[in-house]
Amino acid sequence: MTRVLGYILSGSTSHQAMFQPREEAEGDIREGMLVIVHDSGRRILGIISRIEAYHEFYEPGEVWSEALRQGRRPPDTAARKYIIAYIILQGILSEIGLKTVDKPPRPGSEVYEASLRDLAEIYGYSPGNDSPPSNIVEIGYLYGYHEGERLLPAVLDIDKMTMHLAVIGVTGSGKSNTIGVLIEELGQKNSIRVGGYEARTIPIIVFDANGDYLDFYYNPDLAPTHNRVYRLVFPHVLSQIAGGGIGAKVMPLRIDLNIYHERLAELSEIIYALTRGGRLEGIELQLDLLTRLLVGIVDNDYLREECYLYDGSESGRVDLNCVFSNRRLFEDIVLNKVLSSVAEESGAHGATVAAVKRALASFRSRLSQYGIIPRDYKEAIVNEDFVDDVTSIKEPKLVITDFSTEGALGVDLRLKQFIVSYMLNLFFKKFVRYRIDKADRVSLIIVEEAQNYAPNTQTYPVGFSVARNILALVATQGRKFGLSLALVTQRPSFVDPIVMSMMNTFIIHRVSPGDLRFVDQVTGGLPSHVKTRLPTLETGLAVIVGQMNVFPYPVTAKVRRRRSHRVGRIGG
Repeated sequence: MTRVLGYILSGSTSHQAMFQPREEAEGDIREGMLVIVHDSGRRILGIISRIEAYHEFYEPGEVWSEALRQGRRPPDTAARKYIIAYIILQGILSEIGLKTVDKPPRPGSEVYEASLRDLAEIYGYSPGNDSPPSNIVEIGYLYGYHEGERLLPAVLDIDKMTMHLAVIGVTGSGKSNTIGVLIEELGQKNSIRVGGYEARTIPIIVFDANGDYLDFYYNPDLAPTHNRVYRLVFPHVLSQIAGGGIGAKVMPLRIDLNIYHERLAELSEIIYALTRGGRLEGIELQLDLLTRLLVGIVDNDYLREECYLYDGSESGRVDLNCVFSNRRLFEDIVLNKVLSSVAEESGAHGATVAAVKRALASFRSRLSQYGIIPRDYKEAIVNEDFVDDVTSIKEPKLVITDFSTEGALGVDLRLKQFIVSYMLNLFFKKFVRYRIDKADRVSLIIVEEAQNYAPNTQTYPVGFSVARNILALVATQGRKFGLSLALVTQRPSFVDPIVMSMMNTFIIHRVSPGDLRFVDQVTGGLPSHVKTRLPTLETGLAVIVGQMNVFPYPVTAKVRRRRSHRVGRIGG
């Protein structure tokens, strides 16, 4: 047993206690220190939240006040001086975890520093003595135990990852470093178990806004258990991208529009949102005509002959990639013959027809400009086979979708929103099918600058995002199919509140005072001593709260530095 630090004072409750430190322990206690209160056979875990020092000669208005004013200090040895420490009581240690503290500790109860043996009951292993279990990743150290000989790991339980994660903090506070550390730790795992699913490690797809994760492309050894590192770049810059390390591969972002065959109405909304750049209210007639046009395309016999997509049936289907990439077919057949036929059948007004023609032509032009649409489905890179490959149980991949200036030169936000929407749709569709086929898989999808893809339109002036609805769908239903989200943002209040409310773990770095109230709401309420410090946390410090936190209360962690960071912003 560790030494006695002090004794519980009167006035304690079942939530908070005060203790009087012993003289020899006064220099050792610190805020954030974990302690155990021994009270009638109970071992109550607590954390020191505040320390107050008292000296009777330095009280306001004390008899020595005038002497102090004149620069004469009183004799220190004659004064009563002491320290009072405040403890937030977290629970009673037991074999089944922490139990609720139902009555306050008695005055005089002894207070000890928590030992490794005590904490092993919470960690599930003995830190420093045992290797962490397969479901645990160590991302740094608990604040107050991050220096010298006092080291206690800050850990995340990846078995709870499908409950979704948000990493928030102002620019330079350490968000990207935290995500990089998480990728590194997952890349070291040789066996994981997530919700009954077993694999080598968790496949990761990251939408990299600023090139912060390209280290893994240049040095795949940073994540050795990811079988390959794929870097997706827009096709128009492919020739300018340098080769990566052994085990890395750069690939063009060529998509397969055929994933929308069963969701043509959704494709209509995406086309209009991408080209119109705003809300869809007031254009119902145009959306209806555009959907009818898309149905006419996939049912057109001439287009089926020209752009045949074999799908195992007798008639096959029309390859939408071929239709949109072939200028002759698009202009002569789609915009003239098919559109005219559909418009005549539906009795559409000429202005509606003209608006649909402009929207469709603009959609094709934007995608063709950057080479996103392949000539046919066989040349698509990011398709259903891609998902099978990336999420392989035996050979999981790390995919970096490069939205940096180097990987997406000249590409505007709307087109990036479309790519996020497309890939999330693709993965969600496949993961639903995996569940139906009883071939469950799991993946982590990391979205940097989440406010640009699931914006809170009441507070963030980015306008409509074509990715917001699918992000909301993955946030609310993805966990049932093994899809995990990690949203990264510097302004959490700018993220759609429905999406943010679905995050069940938060790693909170320094936040703007304007976001403090929002953060408090979405986390379910933070203790006051934690909340008041969020705007002033130093870089690299973070508060961890929620399902992935093995402690049943918010902990402050010093996240370790990434092993390598040659590009992007280390602060994040």
